[in-house]
Amino acid sequence: MAKPYDSVFKDLLERDPAGWVKLALGTVSGTPALVDSDIAMTSGAADKVVRLEQPHQALVHFEAFAAWDATVLPRAMNYNAAHHRRHLLPVETVLVVLRPEADHASLTGEYRVQSPLGRRVHLLEDAVV
Repeated sequence: MAKPYDSVFKDLLERDPAGWVKLALGTVSGTPALVDSDIAMTSGAADKVVRLEQPHQALVHFEAFAAWDATVLPRAMNYNAAHHRRHLLPVETVLVVLRPEADHASLTGEYRVQSPLGRRVHLLEDAVV
């Protein structure tokens, strides 16, 4: 089913992205430009996910890697959110470092993404084993 309000909003935003950024954030720096909003992934499969029933329902998402990849933390955050959306359960992410070469200083147990105004927007707290 078509979403008529969505298409009107999208058209208005396309006409004045800077105005919408200023409305939302109170300020605009540089020249805002639209980017492709399609977030379909080539591979949307996390390595493994285990469902827990007791004492509380939850999911444990395991993501294993044998070599360092700078996208592992953003991917883990994406998988965590996607499984939460799908199952409406809390998700614990566990990053499994399979070889010493895969270890990296970025694996601190916390991955933060800041908003343009410095407010924390997203936080993934993970276990690293």
